[in-house]
Amino acid sequence: MPQKEQSDDLDSHITFLKPQDAIHSLVLQQFLTTHEAGGLLIRADLTPPLLEQVEAIAIVERAGTLTGAGLVYNGFHQPVCCLATTDIPAAKTLIKALERKARHSGTWVIHENDPAVHVLGNAPDSYDFWLTMDMTSEKAQFGSTCAKPQAKTLSVAHQNKLQSLYDRVGTEFWNAAMVKFGYYFAVEDNEDLLSAVGVDFILEDSGYAHVGNLATLPKYRRKKMASRVLSTCLNALKSSGITRCGLFVEGQEEALLAFYENLGFRREGRFYFYELPPA
Repeated sequence: MPQKEQSDDLDSHITFLKPQDAIHSLVLQQFLTTHEAGGLLIRADLTPPLLEQVEAIAIVERAGTLTGAGLVYNGFHQPVCCLATTDIPAAKTLIKALERKARHSGTWVIHENDPAVHVLGNAPDSYDFWLTMDMTSEKAQFGSTCAKPQAKTLSVAHQNKLQSLYDRVGTEFWNAAMVKFGYYFAVEDNEDLLSAVGVDFILEDSGYAHVGNLATLPKYRRKKMASRVLSTCLNALKSSGITRCGLFVEGQEEALLAFYENLGFRREGRFYFYELPPA
């Protein structure tokens, strides 16, 4: 049975759901789809490859209407909390409840338009731009995948090599379960991965794929390896029927923003990152 609690807002109550119940809740899925930006990462973490590492998921209701949803994801080096809300009371209720579940450590990732920003503050520790591309557009052309160096398709068997690459370049938000989506590509030399990229998650009902973790060893940068693996990934996604692709770019990375915008990506807004202090 779902676990219900009274919130500080006496007109609302919060319910903790089992992850499997959450993915089958039509009301929750409709709420997250309607609140596309805020619900993006919650929907992502509820996809089967990532679902097993969801620590907690909660919803807030007022007078029978869903006003917020959030979860704690434990698939990275520290908990990540994300939520989508319609008002400040729902945001306050979820933040308080989910911080307890995260043991008061980790990172909040919140879309800039969510009311939770007014609770956590307008001065986040950092922010990423969310960029998307219409993959059905004639402009969605990414070059040949036959040029050297060619990118190879990776599988679950390459998880350790990917982990090694990402450890060496300091990638924070990668999880081996992401390889199960089936779209990881790399340039390899002497059994080492020199450059790699892949899909963080796919929302099949929306035709959306989120690309992430583009990384190249410092020694091999400026050799077009990153462009090669990215082109291979985007071409594969387009061929598979993905109609919209997105990614995050750190707010201070102006050159990288320009690179993606030249490819045809467009800014959809920002996601704010707030670090939770340790208990």
